[in-house]
Amino acid sequence: EDNGIAQSTPTRSTLSGDIDQRMTGFGLPCRRLEIPDALELAQIAQEETQEIRNGSGPRVLWIRSVRLGPHSKGDDTRPQEEIEQLRTQDPVERLMSRFSTRQCDQILESVQHQVEHAVASAESAPFPEAISSESLFGRDEQDGSQIWWGRTEPSLAPLDADEPDETSHAILEHEANRPLGKRLNAALHAILEGDVSTHVLGEDIVDPYGGAFKITNGLSSTFPERVHSTPISEAAIVGLSGGMALGGVTPIAEIMFGDFLGLAMDQLVNHLALFRTMYDRQVKIPAIIRTPMGGRRGYGPTHSQTLDGRFLGITGLRVVAPSSLHPVQTLLKHSLAHAFPTLWLENKRAYTERYRLDDDGLVDDFHVRHRDPDGAGWLVLSLSAFCDEEATLIGYGGMLAPMKEAAKLLLIEDEISVRILLPARLHPFDGQGLHRLCVPGEPVIAVEEGAAPYGFGSEIAALLAEQTPALPFARVGAVPTAIAASRTLEDQILPDADTIRATVLSRLKSV
Repeated sequence: EDNGIAQSTPTRSTLSGDIDQRMTGFGLPCRRLEIPDALELAQIAQEETQEIRNGSGPRVLWIRSVRLGPHSKGDDTRPQEEIEQLRTQDPVERLMSRFSTRQCDQILESVQHQVEHAVASAESAPFPEAISSESLFGRDEQDGSQIWWGRTEPSLAPLDADEPDETSHAILEHEANRPLGKRLNAALHAILEGDVSTHVLGEDIVDPYGGAFKITNGLSSTFPERVHSTPISEAAIVGLSGGMALGGVTPIAEIMFGDFLGLAMDQLVNHLALFRTMYDRQVKIPAIIRTPMGGRRGYGPTHSQTLDGRFLGITGLRVVAPSSLHPVQTLLKHSLAHAFPTLWLENKRAYTERYRLDDDGLVDDFHVRHRDPDGAGWLVLSLSAFCDEEATLIGYGGMLAPMKEAAKLLLIEDEISVRILLPARLHPFDGQGLHRLCVPGEPVIAVEEGAAPYGFGSEIAALLAEQTPALPFARVGAVPTAIAASRTLEDQILPDADTIRATVLSRLKSV
């Protein structure tokens, strides 16, 4: 629809070329209509729709129209004589000329009754109630879901229990000795095998290339009808995913680098995240948007950022960031089981990480407990079997490796044992689980690869302050600058084990 004017600026002064020529460039038939009335438009639209149903593909109707009033309230600066001239082309007036005066009066009277009835119904209805975050991510009776987000199971076992944690051991044993990238690939194969409604889409994801990090390798060969290459347009990939989800298809989309999510921000924030609420929970958006984040690969400023914090706290958007220890197939299935879209943030360096599980159930010398209240995906690690710990490190995703290294340095060099908390779900965050899993009364250090200001650590600090105001706290994050391609500079910018260790020692001295 083209009424020839923006809010106040005529499009002839801002638009170059013709719309129909742009459509031709994409191979789309374009039909231009000059201010049609409703019956003309209905007839032509019916013809074009039939062509589409006959298999000719998408088509374009370029409908030239007029705007007879302001876009908003007082933003119409056009001369009055110009508006009066446009009134002579008013499609409503032209439509009414097809009918007698009596017929027009009957139509207008019928419409007036409908409007009055709608107004009366609205005025007599109760005021609506705002949908809170807990309602959004809480028990959704329309779904039949029994999951409460942001709550912790009251039966959460103590971490220093003497009895072996069979559940954690079974999960770790199943995932051991395979790098995260391979496990993600296997999980996608299993999901596509088990659910014919699931489709995978993204740039360069089909074989033989199989994606920039090979996470989709083999999928297109096994499921050729459900793995789709897309144009280089992140907005289109995410927007299409939302449309597929609304239409009953389950999309898993890959954005090649997390840095490119900025190009899809509008679709994520103003569309996918809002659909469920805007349509009063009558629709489901079981879409997963996967993307690799982080540095330490030498990819430079525009391919190494950690933008996670930009997406935390967006109402209606779930955010999951698995580590190399998490059961990714379970997490993926959990994400697809919900009515809200999920942004999956996968650390590039973690793709190649694998862990060793010994006969005693230790993971690289660490005792590990898996706690999953409501799908929060908590992993808790300790070198001292959760005894005599003096501080808590909390991070996610790719920060597992430097936190483990820091914990070993602290124990060996400083005789200090720390606990590591590793949630998978970053939003909505399990605040009560955080309080239950920290070392009581001891310092907490939040670790993230992105810049610390306004990030994950800030939310952890706020949650702790609300419950335990006197608890010592510190943040560790990247230097707030562009990520360098030089490995030497990159190491200076991104947080490492030495930085984490120094921060723990500093906070312990202040207690």
